[in-house]
Amino acid sequence: MNRNYLIRSIILFSVILSLGACDYLKFGSKSSLNTDDFKRQETLFLGLFTSPVNFDWNKPLNFSETTIVTNIMDGLTKLQTVNGEVKVQPALAQSWEVSLDGQRVTFKLRENIKWSNGKILKAQEFIDGFKRLLNSNNPVTACNFLFTIKNAENFYLRKTTNFSDVGITAKDDYTLIFNLNHPVPYFPMIFANPATFPIHREPTKDFSKTVTLGPYKIVKLATKYGILVRHDKYYGRKPSVKNLVFRYGLSAADALRFFITNQLDIIVDIPPTQGTKFLNRQELQNATTLNMIYLAFDVHQKPVSSPIMRRAIGMSIDRKEALSSINGFGDVVTGMIPPHILGYESNRGVRFDPGAAQELLKSSGYRNMEKVKPILFKIGDSGEFDALAENIVSQLKRNLEIDIKIVKENVTGKATVLEGPMMYLGQWQATVPDPDNFMNLFKGSSKQNIMGWKNREFDDYVRLASQEMNIEKRERAYAKALHTLSEEEIPVVPLIMRKQYYLVNGRVHGLYSNILNHLILKEASLE
Repeated sequence: MNRNYLIRSIILFSVILSLGACDYLKFGSKSSLNTDDFKRQETLFLGLFTSPVNFDWNKPLNFSETTIVTNIMDGLTKLQTVNGEVKVQPALAQSWEVSLDGQRVTFKLRENIKWSNGKILKAQEFIDGFKRLLNSNNPVTACNFLFTIKNAENFYLRKTTNFSDVGITAKDDYTLIFNLNHPVPYFPMIFANPATFPIHREPTKDFSKTVTLGPYKIVKLATKYGILVRHDKYYGRKPSVKNLVFRYGLSAADALRFFITNQLDIIVDIPPTQGTKFLNRQELQNATTLNMIYLAFDVHQKPVSSPIMRRAIGMSIDRKEALSSINGFGDVVTGMIPPHILGYESNRGVRFDPGAAQELLKSSGYRNMEKVKPILFKIGDSGEFDALAENIVSQLKRNLEIDIKIVKENVTGKATVLEGPMMYLGQWQATVPDPDNFMNLFKGSSKQNIMGWKNREFDDYVRLASQEMNIEKRERAYAKALHTLSEEEIPVVPLIMRKQYYLVNGRVHGLYSNILNHLILKEASLE
């Protein structure tokens, strides 16, 4: 497959993650929202920068869509960070049991959970959702976390067309059984992902009629706003806030104006490019995410085919300076396993040392970089990371005297044919809070590995760790894999773990954003 096509594909994938599905909806009324129509003491007003175009959780969701979906639906499990460690807890499932060999997981559902239309949740509705999710019309990145289930990948690839071959069965209305290809230590965690939520009936383009079972249900979806109301048949503790009212598609200026005039209580997911408008406000809050930004290299082409050159480039980037270029919206990282999940080690990876980098460059065989073609630095054309890319280029020119040319990839247009050494800015939002979700990206067989880098030893360690139920053994295997990836071969240079920033009115309490950046509003309360 053409390497330029692959590079274009990974950028397109990043856009799918950040922008969501591309099939547009026909919303209801276009009339403007009047906040005076709601009792302030029972209504939470939220502002979103991106507009939702899809509420079908079997398809990729943008941040606005995810924010709404995770408040109108629940999964088998939920995630909670306790003392800095991510824990998986029961939600629609009241319990689960793993067989001794780790290859069979049985979930027991809570009984008498009611959909918004009053019907009782049944195990078959999960199976209906999984079958639909594994339909090959979905991008592989939306469902590959299910491929550990027997024949799930084969069904996705149409190697089998009979879903009964897939290792998912309902023993009865309240028992779900999964048969796996091998032990998967993080398996219960995947069901906090919205893509795995059950389906009562397939959504139509009129998503205001979607049947849901979460703490809130949809009342209205208009062009510029949406209204959710408390689901009084919700199985869990009822939210104290009756109404959630969303304004979306906002500019930074409008969002701030609505916030200052008390027409918004929360401005959600402030873009780093707009940070200067919000950073000095005392109402600013942030939440940790598993959204990694990293530099990657096409290892087929000189000079970046050399691990020595890649190390020199990594050592020439001051991550703190790079972070400041996006208004400090994150934390610096040096290893591909981020904080808060198993396998994280703060001392992994190359460190900023431009003097040592220059000495390395001399030993790499590229003493005179003027004779080397400019390195092409590919980024998406959304504008989100322009400042970060420009800062990296500036640092490398200053510290290594390397000539780098930024090339923007228009993901909706014709692929750009490029020749010469290449690196690109990658972004990965975890779908499961486990190290395998990050390390698996760089295996030789990974569809997201577009660098051409392959290392059998790395692949073996990652495979071993992903199937090992013993925590200490998993950690040792990941430590060895990290050493190969981040300190020997260096096909990628981790840079920044993004944070999500919010403005929150002082009358709002009890907000919680989990590690996958799902803003959970059922625990919120108002003064």
